[in-house]
Amino acid sequence: METSNEPSAPVNEDLCQKQRSSEGLATDIKANSTYLRYAFALFSGLILFQCFSSLAVFLTNGRLIHTMRIAMNKGYLVVPNEKIFPVLEKISSAFCGGLFFTLTVGALVCLLALGGAVIYLSYPGSKKNLGPGLVLLLLSAVTAINLNGFLLIETASIILCPCVVFFTCLYLFKNKRPEFSLKRMLLHVCPLIILAGLLVLSTQKKDSMIFTDFRDSFLMTNPIGMTINDFYYTYTLSPAEVFKALDQKLIKSCGLILDLSDEPQRAQLERLLASKDVLVLENKEQPDLILRSQSGQLMFYQGSSKIMETRIIDFIAGPSDLLKNFSKKTDAYAFYRKLTGIALITGLPLLMYLMMYSFFYAIFSLISRQSKASLSASLACFIIGLSCFFVLFIKNSEQVTQTNLRDALSSSTLSRRVAGLRYLSENTFDPVLYPSIFKSMTSPSPVERYWFARAAARSSDPSIFNQMLNLIGDSQPNVACQAFYALGMLDNKEAIPEITKRIGDSNNWYVQWYAYKALKRLGWNQQR
Repeated sequence: METSNEPSAPVNEDLCQKQRSSEGLATDIKANSTYLRYAFALFSGLILFQCFSSLAVFLTNGRLIHTMRIAMNKGYLVVPNEKIFPVLEKISSAFCGGLFFTLTVGALVCLLALGGAVIYLSYPGSKKNLGPGLVLLLLSAVTAINLNGFLLIETASIILCPCVVFFTCLYLFKNKRPEFSLKRMLLHVCPLIILAGLLVLSTQKKDSMIFTDFRDSFLMTNPIGMTINDFYYTYTLSPAEVFKALDQKLIKSCGLILDLSDEPQRAQLERLLASKDVLVLENKEQPDLILRSQSGQLMFYQGSSKIMETRIIDFIAGPSDLLKNFSKKTDAYAFYRKLTGIALITGLPLLMYLMMYSFFYAIFSLISRQSKASLSASLACFIIGLSCFFVLFIKNSEQVTQTNLRDALSSSTLSRRVAGLRYLSENTFDPVLYPSIFKSMTSPSPVERYWFARAAARSSDPSIFNQMLNLIGDSQPNVACQAFYALGMLDNKEAIPEITKRIGDSNNWYVQWYAYKALKRLGWNQQR
């Protein structure tokens, strides 16, 4: 009896198709599992870094509040004032401030550790040289951070967080190392390298204002961006206090201990120090600076350590250079600030890129296979990144010169008017010659009002003074800050009482900071 094999062909074909489908699904699940393991390791390190940075900000906030309260009780004008204290005392404020360090330095060191772990796992032959290299890199970073003084929290975060990322990766992949395709990696890395190159080139220009341009174009033009902008200017002054050098602080505390022969000069020294925003606070336990005198010699101490000394008469003759010299010699955070600056244009953008990539990958993986979803996510990130640079390029291409300045300021296009106002603010032309700019003061766009205030700072028109007094009450903090800046530049001392009052009324630390700087520019000095 003859039998036919023809009906079995479709069955075998269906089985093969199902097998290929199941194999593809298994591959996708395996790939997704690999991504999740990398993400878990990275965020483990970032979460630990956030704990360290939040602690650093919380302790700094506490010391700052203590100092400002003592100064306030002595009758000095303080920034931040008592309206900011309740916010600074909250753990949530320290957490938000700590995000600045986590998203910059934390992102950089954790991503480096993750990259080291990937190489270590993917190339077994690299273990002999990579391990000691990573240890050497870590030790070098720790040494540089502590070169001018031991920083406990920063050292612990730099050591522990990369180790958590690295060893978490090793643990998660202990049974089987991850598959690594050099070709696929190049396809993902090339777009990133191009975007990174554009960013570096943009920030290295002498007149680069890429962060200002980004804020004006993408943050201050929509509600979500404004929320991010306000968050940044609300919570980044706290972390800045963590690593400021003494001469970078707005208000400094001082202990003044004079022997009997030098006691008659106390009042003069206190006034002189107060003019430099160094306030003598007798009840402060650990002031930023301690001055001790002995027979006409003035010695500078940080805690119990003597840093330098000079004659009292020399200090009275030129205190600024001596105070700056003391600040430089006691600046323990010099390298850490540089590291933060580097991380701001490396770690932060790379972390944002990876988060954006993960978002698109999650979407594309629902409709396509892992390999296609991965490449599609990289392409989407690359297109968005290029689009951002293109928008900034178009913004900077709006050339304004003295010839077409008047037309730009009266243009019906917002971006053109803003370009004209920026040109005015950066050059020596008197805005009073261009009456059309006064319409910008009531513009619905905060960006236009912002640049109007910057441009008005160069005006010789007396009416500008009253307009700036009105603009310091602007509901948008960035605009109010620039109005205070303009008042300081206009050099009209009649503004001092109003600025002093506004500092007391304001509940925005950033606005208070600008108002205080305006007072100093107008020649005002601290006094009890």
